[in-house]
Amino acid sequence: TGFWALDREEPVPLREFFDALSQASGELWWNFKCLFSENEPHWDFIISFHHEFMVPYLLGGAINGAILAVICYLTAHVLIGAYQRRRSRFLQKRLRERLASGPVSPAE
Repeated sequence: TGFWALDREEPVPLREFFDALSQASGELWWNFKCLFSENEPHWDFIISFHHEFMVPYLLGGAINGAILAVICYLTAHVLIGAYQRRRSRFLQKRLRERLASGPVSPAE
């Protein structure tokens, strides 16, 4: 969905995604080690990974998540309403039966 929304070509194969993720993780680890040394951090691959992979997947997840959230909310709303109506009818019936049976003595 995110690739389609951004008008990009088809999503990349999973293997290529994991290779890119591995390279971005390696670069992130290198940059972390640069905090404690005199080496120069490099952000090039992390930035390209973010633009090529993370933004489309984030956008796609947000669109799909919003649609599914609305569907789940409406389904839960209907089911909970049905349960509450059924429970209310059950409790009203039980109350009517107790009132019809007359007063209860303390010895019972």
